[in-house]
Amino acid sequence: MTVTPQKPVLTFVVGIAGHRTNKLSDDSSLRAKRQLAEVFAAIDAACAACLDHDASHYAADGYRVRLVSSFAEGADQLAIGVRPRHWDVCAVLPFPRERYEEDFIERDSNGRILSDRREGFRNLLREAATVVELTEAYDEAAEAYAQAGSFMPGQIDLLVAVWDGEKAAGKGGTAETVALALVAGIPVVWLSTTRDQRPRLLRDMRDIAPQSVEAEAPTIADAVTQVFALSSIAAERLDGFLNEPWRPYCRWIAYDALRRFPLSWRWRWRIPARDLPEIKEEWKGITGQMPVKDGFRSRIEEKLLPRFAAADMLASHFSHVYRSAFVLGYMCAAIAVAIALIGVLPVGSETSGIDKAVRFKALLAAAELVPIIAAITIVGLGRSNRWHRRWLDYRALAESLRHLRFLAPIGACPRDPFQADGEKRGGDWVRWYLRATIREIGCPSAVIDAQYQRALLGATDRFEVDAQISYHTENRDQLGNLHRSLVQIGDTCFIVIGALLVVFLLAFLAALVVGAGPPAIARHRESLMAILHSAKPLMTYLAAFLPALGAAIAGIRFTGDFEGFADQSAQTAHALANLKPSYARAMDKPDLARTVSILIETARVMTVDLGGWHSLYKRRDLTLPT
Repeated sequence: MTVTPQKPVLTFVVGIAGHRTNKLSDDSSLRAKRQLAEVFAAIDAACAACLDHDASHYAADGYRVRLVSSFAEGADQLAIGVRPRHWDVCAVLPFPRERYEEDFIERDSNGRILSDRREGFRNLLREAATVVELTEAYDEAAEAYAQAGSFMPGQIDLLVAVWDGEKAAGKGGTAETVALALVAGIPVVWLSTTRDQRPRLLRDMRDIAPQSVEAEAPTIADAVTQVFALSSIAAERLDGFLNEPWRPYCRWIAYDALRRFPLSWRWRWRIPARDLPEIKEEWKGITGQMPVKDGFRSRIEEKLLPRFAAADMLASHFSHVYRSAFVLGYMCAAIAVAIALIGVLPVGSETSGIDKAVRFKALLAAAELVPIIAAITIVGLGRSNRWHRRWLDYRALAESLRHLRFLAPIGACPRDPFQADGEKRGGDWVRWYLRATIREIGCPSAVIDAQYQRALLGATDRFEVDAQISYHTENRDQLGNLHRSLVQIGDTCFIVIGALLVVFLLAFLAALVVGAGPPAIARHRESLMAILHSAKPLMTYLAAFLPALGAAIAGIRFTGDFEGFADQSAQTAHALANLKPSYARAMDKPDLARTVSILIETARVMTVDLGGWHSLYKRRDLTLPT
């Protein structure tokens, strides 16, 4: 089955936070309702404009906006009521649903019900496409609300806060949610409940000061546009990725053959790409164990998995192409030297006539030109087609997408994943595509309780951590063996020619000693000198070619940095192994904060590996052997 890059659906996620009904007067409620409608209309218009401006980057499915809310009385419910009806709603409840409904009952001091608003809450909750129920793991409700508030910034692109602007609010309050969003780099649209002012975009807590100049402030459209913004270089690179064709196999086999050396019977004449069914089967271990429902597993398999498969296929392809190119480049240089030195051997000699000798030299020159042209062509193609950069970008994207299969089920998706390259150089398209995928997948409808966390941790431990430890251990061994083999070959080239030169010099000294000896022995001098004379062309050839071959092997070893890559894999395997006890403790006594922490740490360890790997190769674009 063919795998090509998918265009994401333009998706924007809005969070709502604000005061409850008891802190909203009638006037402030009416003003908030009116301003919420204005803000939502501006967001909707900005999303439509972004889609129209960059239509080539998105799927032809229109745009989607998701509103994330805790469904608390007051600002949260006002926002749900006035949102455009085509917006999706995601509910993030601070407690399991049954417990949260208790917040909608008002009782007197004797416990008698004075007001029961649960039915209104239930009716409103039916509008939510996704309901995330956080566990009640705290003694105080404020801590549970703080947990819900800290969960939100990982899901949203913009926060709308209906707030009085007071920073000294209690734990889990609007002020804390606003501060968390701003620290995470998320713009906040502030609707004041105490000032008669237009909605204000906050980038910093200092922006709430009354003396802020609203005329110079950025607009909501600016904030939305910035979320989807790409530099011209990044946009070009994104277009290149989205237009990459399906490559069922790769014929650049030089690096693959080098890794399989000296087992030549295992060489392949073409390297098949992994197709979607193969990767889907590989992912079944972790996706099959996901404690999710309501189509979330389908979103993983229909959106995340094909995008990972496309990036992984392309990364593997260009890995073989780039690495084979530098292997072939160095080998072409060695072959050119070997051909050039044929002239010193006793073939096509002067005794055949000047005309034939010139023709022979011309033939050698033509033959030597072939590997030289081949090396120039390979390097030229590699640089013009950006094989090196495409490999680095696509591998960074593939690995970042793969992390989402265990981060997305608990809403712990990164806002600033690993960058394949500096933003000034266009590498921010990787983050752009990753964030677009995160928005589309969204959160699962789930009760994130102890059972849910154990299932997710167990699946991640077994099918991600253990699998990565095995991969990096095997990679360490393979690349370490390849490094040692190349060192031995290079050393052998110099040792062999050194030994031959020593033998030649000893034979020459022996001839001198024999010539100075008695007549019975001296007569052998001419025979010995004749042998040395006949061996001189071959000695000259080997004295030049073997060091050149050794230098070519050293160049392959240096460019590939197999030892550095092996060390990087060893460090990653060790770091992942050190996480195993943390998984055991977390599964023994699940706690949402701890679960999120260990899953993010797992992704971080693998991201550090990705960063280290990138550092090893980022400055090693193809160049001619020198």
